[in-house]
Amino acid sequence: MPAVRWPRPLLTHHDPLAGEVAAAVNKLCRSLIRGTAWQDAVRETGRFADQEGPGNKGGYAPDVLRAAVFFVGTSASFAEALERSLDFAGPANYCPVLVGAIGGGRWGASAISQAALAHVDLLSRVREAAEALAAAWTA
Repeated sequence: MPAVRWPRPLLTHHDPLAGEVAAAVNKLCRSLIRGTAWQDAVRETGRFADQEGPGNKGGYAPDVLRAAVFFVGTSASFAEALERSLDFAGPANYCPVLVGAIGGGRWGASAISQAALAHVDLLSRVREAAEALAAAWTA
């Protein structure tokens, strides 16, 4: 299998809590992709999904994850979850970004409209990376 070449990350700061949140998002998405039921997958995120309602719409990483889990968990579709998260936090917040990732894990890529992906110029690289990761998971 060819090696996946990752772009060099641009880090604005390093924070252990932000890293913990990123790990929880990855674990949640991975569980959903593997077919884990929503409630079971959310339970695995631990303390980051332990509130009712979307909470604070600031940019603090745990709040962003809690809000994203709320919108994905209380919406009937990817489009509804994304729209609600945008109405709540706005496009400059990471909540809609996490809703996109987590919602994609929950409902699958086919639930995301082509219009929602029109601005994405990295789609072929993302698909290549996803296929490489999926192949590693099943090995």
